[in-house]
Amino acid sequence: MKYNFDELVDRRGTDAIKWEMLGPHFGNPDAIPMWVADMDFLTAPAIQEALQARARHGIFGYTARPAGYEDVIRRWLYGRHGWQPEGEWLVHANGVVQGIAIAIAAYTDPGDEILVFPPVYHPFFGVTEGQRRRIVESPLVFDGTRYRMDLDNLRTVLAEHHPKLAILCNPHNPVGTVWTEEELRPVAELLLQEGVYVLSDEIHSDLVYPEYHHVPYPSLGPDFAAHSATFYAPSKTFGIAGLRASVAVIADEERRTQYLAVQSAFGAGHMTAFGMAALMAGYGHGAPWLDELIAYISGTRDLVMNTFREEIPRIHAVRPEGTYMIWLDCRELGLDNEALAHFMYQEAGVALNDGSGFGTGGSGFMRMNMAMPRALVTKGLDRIKNAVAARTHA
Repeated sequence: MKYNFDELVDRRGTDAIKWEMLGPHFGNPDAIPMWVADMDFLTAPAIQEALQARARHGIFGYTARPAGYEDVIRRWLYGRHGWQPEGEWLVHANGVVQGIAIAIAAYTDPGDEILVFPPVYHPFFGVTEGQRRRIVESPLVFDGTRYRMDLDNLRTVLAEHHPKLAILCNPHNPVGTVWTEEELRPVAELLLQEGVYVLSDEIHSDLVYPEYHHVPYPSLGPDFAAHSATFYAPSKTFGIAGLRASVAVIADEERRTQYLAVQSAFGAGHMTAFGMAALMAGYGHGAPWLDELIAYISGTRDLVMNTFREEIPRIHAVRPEGTYMIWLDCRELGLDNEALAHFMYQEAGVALNDGSGFGTGGSGFMRMNMAMPRALVTKGLDRIKNAVAARTHA
């Protein structure tokens, strides 16, 4: 491989939340940080070089869209996913969660209901309830191997609640499902039929394993594009979440105008000089690095799956189709959420995300981040294995 993903990079002293908050969040500053969706790899050289060149200029004032902004994003989406939006559909956002929050403010009123599919990325709950909107759930169904959406339940929820918006996560965080067109289309048709506008979080869409294919929600057809806002970002793709550069794709002109008005009212529409430099370099020149990253993480995924199956069989890992997270079914340990968290953080010494924070269906599960050098992943797995063995033989 051209890029060394086995390199151990010391992130302490850089104010990295993933590393510096182990004590405050988990009560164990020596835990291995396998939680927040943040990679422990040096980002693509093209991005490093672009940021260094921008830094050398020495002036970092207000930043406009760079020349070629629309083209580089459109080429990226077509090259990776076989779909290309119109240039005027693209709207800058300082983060996908912030973009979703702005869309909620733009398209709903306090008291409106917003549909989610749990267990799901926990900020969806915060940005909804924090704006005095109400969460409505259509929980995913787990067959022991893979998660799917429950169409019968969705029909019931739509008939009883009439939500104004639905927030879709594709690929799904935390369970790792990459929704196929055959799965997405009937859901999209139901939502369109009931007049439910869709916010599709596709931040992990570039991190899909070779045997799967990401289907952008608006690619389902013009009607679905017009009735949705889709969010992309180079942040998870290249490990640059701290640079705050994301993209909203909003096909309908009236909806786009509403979004921009609220974004302006919040003072949230300004691009950062470094975020733009990173976005342009990543989407423009980062594909070779990303291809090697996916190959590396694919190998790590196989290592993690094999280790749980063969050496830690009381914890069942759900094989992800996308993302660099692995959803761990820990229910066989027989621990409630508080006890499970204590077991992982203190007895095993690994910092994982508590599954109960992802809503309905998350109790008894943990989310593990494996986007780090394999030596660290192996160390974390060994800690879990030893802790499970000690508890089993106690």
